[in-house]
Amino acid sequence: AAAEAAAAAAVPTYSETAALDGLDAVTAKAAVSAASRMPLPSKLISAWRSGLCLASLIKLLQAQRPDLATALNDRIKGWLTQDCERSTAECLVLFVLVNLRRDWHVSAKSPGAFLMALLQHRAALIGGSGMGRKLLDTVRSFPNVAVYIDSDVLQELGDMEPGLRCFIMDEYMCKQRHDWPEGLKFPSQCLLSCMRSIRYADPAVHKAYASLMESRPDLAKAMNGVILYGLCKCDAATGLAAVKRLSELPEEWTAAARVNASAFLYQKVQELCGSHGY
Repeated sequence: AAAEAAAAAAVPTYSETAALDGLDAVTAKAAVSAASRMPLPSKLISAWRSGLCLASLIKLLQAQRPDLATALNDRIKGWLTQDCERSTAECLVLFVLVNLRRDWHVSAKSPGAFLMALLQHRAALIGGSGMGRKLLDTVRSFPNVAVYIDSDVLQELGDMEPGLRCFIMDEYMCKQRHDWPEGLKFPSQCLLSCMRSIRYADPAVHKAYASLMESRPDLAKAMNGVILYGLCKCDAATGLAAVKRLSELPEEWTAAARVNASAFLYQKVQELCGSHGY
């Protein structure tokens, strides 16, 4: 407990972060103050969104995670800050390192070597595919989702064919309700499970849904990730029939939806899919 308290007190001061990042003292102080009241993944997301550089993010992580303080040696930090593509390195800090179990090092013969191997493996998944930049776009626009992207989610995304990965990120991850993950006990596991359901759904459902989004901007604007999940979780015939029925909604459907168009479509998909979806 004493070690954790000391680590918490070691968060960089606003003057230190300003010096590191070139931010004015007032902006840096506000960023650090806001971050200090959040869980650690949220702290790093908030700090990155406020403009803190990679070196400062690593320093903040080490201060808050004593188990990483020693293992993040000069070789690893040099690789992250100098040799690794920047968006990839930022993803490794924001999603992989911060979400490591606190006891990750217990069974590692050499924690530093284990950490380097893990980071290089995840970097190979992220780098060169545009995935890093897309993930950081998610951090900018959907921090409520990004904070629950962990190493397992990255692994799942990295294993996908590029077109399918873009589809799931665009139509599921980046179209969550603004109050997501309210009510969920394990958001990261839920995110991963739903992504897998969509990934392994019949490709014909993916294609029909993507075509619907392109041809009906009125529907695309109101869709969210939960609706897509419902369409993909049921059998292919039911999902395709539901997409077809949605395409037949008249353009004035929003009048029937009244206040909440997304809730209207969610209810419509529930009716169409019956017990097969959700």
